[in-house]
Formats: sequence, C-alpha cells, structure tokens
Amino acid sequence: MVRTSPTYLHSALCALLLVVLSLIIAPITATLVGLAILYNALNPLNVASRPERKTVLITGARNTKCLFLARTFSRAGCRVIVAEEPDWFGLNMTRFSKAVKQYHPLPDPAISAQLYKDAIVNLVLRERVNVFLPCSSPSYTVLDAIAALAITHRAPRCTSFIPHPDLVTALDRKDEFISLCKCLDMPVPASRLVRSVEEAVDWLHSPDTTIAGQQYITKGLAFDDLARTDMTPLPLATPAQTKVHLEHLPLPISPRHNYVIQHLLRGPEYCTHAAVRDGELVAFVTCRSSDMLMRYVDVKSRFSAQSEEERAKEYAVGVQAEDWTRTFLARWKDKLERDKDMSGKSVRELTGHFCVDFILNEADGQLYPIECNPRAHTAVVLFAGIPQLASYYLGTASGTAYPAATARPNSWLAHSLPLALASMLPLSLAGNLHPLLANPGTPRDPTSSPQAESSAPFALLAQYITGTEIDPVWDVRDPVPFFVLVHLTWPWVLLRTLFSGKAWSRVNASTMRVWGAPRME
Repeated sequence: MVRTSPTYLHSALCALLLVVLSLIIAPITATLVGLAILYNALNPLNVASRPERKTVLITGARNTKCLFLARTFSRAGCRVIVAEEPDWFGLNMTRFSKAVKQYHPLPDPAISAQLYKDAIVNLVLRERVNVFLPCSSPSYTVLDAIAALAITHRAPRCTSFIPHPDLVTALDRKDEFISLCKCLDMPVPASRLVRSVEEAVDWLHSPDTTIAGQQYITKGLAFDDLARTDMTPLPLATPAQTKVHLEHLPLPISPRHNYVIQHLLRGPEYCTHAAVRDGELVAFVTCRSSDMLMRYVDVKSRFSAQSEEERAKEYAVGVQAEDWTRTFLARWKDKLERDKDMSGKSVRELTGHFCVDFILNEADGQLYPIECNPRAHTAVVLFAGIPQLASYYLGTASGTAYPAATARPNSWLAHSLPLALASMLPLSLAGNLHPLLANPGTPRDPTSSPQAESSAPFALLAQYITGTEIDPVWDVRDPVPFFVLVHLTWPWVLLRTLFSGKAWSRVNASTMRVWGAPRME
C-alpha cells in the first residue's frame, strides 16, 4: 500500500528544510525590502485626506485578506486598526504594515468568549470606530456577529460588516444554509443531516436511496480541514464497507459533530466574494475553487482560461453566480421585511459578507450552492486594481465594484517557490520527502500554484517579476509585511508545528492555517 498520509518524520523534515530555505533567501528579500523602502522615501505616496476621517477595525491580522483590506482602507484616507487572537503573539504580517495605525491583541475566544466579545466592543467604543470588519478564524464567526450586535446597541454610528447572529448561524451551518435556500425557493442539491454513523448507513442503504442510484459525499458541520478533503462517493458496495469508511472519518460523526450527506454533483467548484450593505451587493467576484485554493483568478478576466471558448464559459459562470447571489439577497430581503415585526430583525442588519461556494453541475449546466461563508473571502485580493473599493464598503459609492478585466492571477510565492523547487526532484525522492509531493495534482487545475508551465523555479520567479502572476502580500509601497510573512511568521508556524510532535499535510500561506495529517489505519 502506498502511503498518502505524511508521518511526523515527513513533517519534521519538510519543516526544517523550509526554515533553512527561508534563511537562505532572507538576505535577498531584505535587500529588495530595503530598496523598496528607499524608493518610497524618495517618491512618497500622497493619500487623499477625507473631511471626516473614518476609523476601521479589522480582525484576523494574520490573514492576507486582512492585510489587503487594511491597505485598501488606508489608501482611501481611513485610519486602520487591526486586532488578532493571542496565539500569534503579535507575529503577523498585517501588524507591520504601513497601513496600520494601531495593533491590539485580543483575548483567546476559546478560553473566554465573553472577554473576546467585550474586548472588541470596548475597542470600538474607545477608538470611535466607524466600521468593524471581522476577518477572524471561521470558528469565531458567530462570536464576531454577537460582538457586532452589541456594537449596534452601544455604538450605533459603527457599521459592522457581519449580519445578525441568527442570520450568520443560518449561513454558516451547511444544513441550515441549505434549508434557508429551500425556504427561498433556490435550487439546492439533495442533502440530509445525520448525527451518527448508524443513521448515515441506514439512510445511504435505504431502499429509496439505493433505487435512486445517486451518490453522496459527507460534509462535517464543524470547521475541520481534514474532513473537507474526503470526497469519497457513497454508499459503498455494502453497508459494512460504508460503516467502516464513516467510522474512520478524520472527525467522527457524533451527536456533537453532525454531518450533512449531500448529493454528489459532478463538475468544477467555484467560490465568491460578495460584500453586501443593507441588502445591496457592493462588491462581487467569482473564482474557481478547490479544497486547497492557492491561486485566485477572476472568471471574468482574460486570464480565466487558455481558449476564447473556455473563457466565455467561465464568464458565463460568473454571471450566473452573481445572478444567483442577487436573487438570494432580494428574496431574503423580502422575507426580512415580511417577518420583521415577529423577528425584530431589519434589512439594515443584512450587511456583511455572503460568500457562497458553488458546484457547476455538468448534467444540466446550472450552479448549485453547497455552502456559504459569512465572512470576507481571500478572493477580495483580486480587487487590487480598484482603488475605489473602500468607497463601496463605506457606502459613498453606488452600484457594485468588480475586479478589473486585466486583474492578474494571485498566488503566494511562499507557497509556490518551495513546490517549484520540489518539482525538480525525482518523484520517488519527492514522495519520500512528503507523500503529497509524489502527486503534484492536475496540471491544468487553475486553483493550484505553481502552474505546470511555470513549475521550474526560474520560470516561476520570472512570472512574479514581470507581473504575470501577483503575490498579494508583496507591495512595493508596503514591503515589510512580505518579509515578516516569509522570514518570521512562516518559519515560526513551521517550528511551532514541529515541536508540537504532530504530523501535518499542508499549510495555507494565505491564512497560516496548518492542516493536520489524516490517521493511517
């Protein structure tokens, strides 16, 4: 049997090699950063001042999306404050950005949700924040919404870009989101909530299910990276085989950890970044997606596909995704208006991010929603060429912002360069270094980085140098966060994981989240 799951030895060796690589290239990066700082000193950037300067609070300072939004609002003349959870010890790239005026550590929400919420509310009150834009861990999205609700009562001048906690829960839980879509007469894939392995096996092998001949996949309601990677079509040949498979899921099915069994649709996945203010779409983009999305390309850009025919198909998907989102918002807005006397909620609370993941069903050519992320999506980095984006968030610009048609693909050099170097090794040696390196993936997968045509290190670097590929962390006007990510945060995350004694399979350079290794039986 070929091992596909890394051992601790694999993980430790890779971590050490990556740290060594970071040390080797540190002088080069430091030189580039120094030159950029000198350039900025000689050519200062003039930022337009606002008559009434807005203060913006953004959480999740380790994330690329937080860094991007901080830069965006700062260049629009806003005062930007960022905050982060304590386990990062302030070692996050956004803290070191020129765009940030203040950095604040937050209490650990896993220890005290109340202290975390109070810290955000007090920060909003003390700093007279006008916009609260949470980009925290997905595990704390509902808690951010609760904090935002308290802000609504105690600081009504502050706009929170996150919906009411009840609405966030309905969006964040896969089962409730599908139920909400059904309530709004939106087409969804067939699904069922299960709370035990036995319940799942009984339903998958029931006469009604087997006669239909459809296949299903499991999706955990808890935010678990390993559970997201299991795409095994179910049911298996026998109930016993299905039971064994379900019993060995990375996060077992239980009354505490419920799962959704969802109809398996064949086709590519797409994700969206949708910013909404008072029920109106103010920013939107669609990208191809995957379980490890490390390359973002706007489906409406001229870089979405190689041929004109494929680009036209991708563009049509973007139109369909936006139409779906607008219809969803309009129907939900109508529902809130009808129910506001009973629920106490209003359309003004329909402000935040409504980032839906879709599958394009090959059978009928239609997009079907599979889940929703009520938080900012990393795809927001594609708006880099739209300096007015902050105005759309602030409500001073009308209509909807879109990325420029010339928006280049975005990926992370900290992710793609090590993989490009590993691609020079024979597959057998690479597989011994880390099992996933023996299976580099589909060459034409637009969500992977590096792409097949630029897998050689020098070809890859040439793409970033010429601007064919964009690293959203690097900014010649704000170079220090790039150095911090590559030479401080990245090695620290790897060494911390190394000393934890646990194996890991992947690390996301965009969010700094470590994916644990599945169990090998």
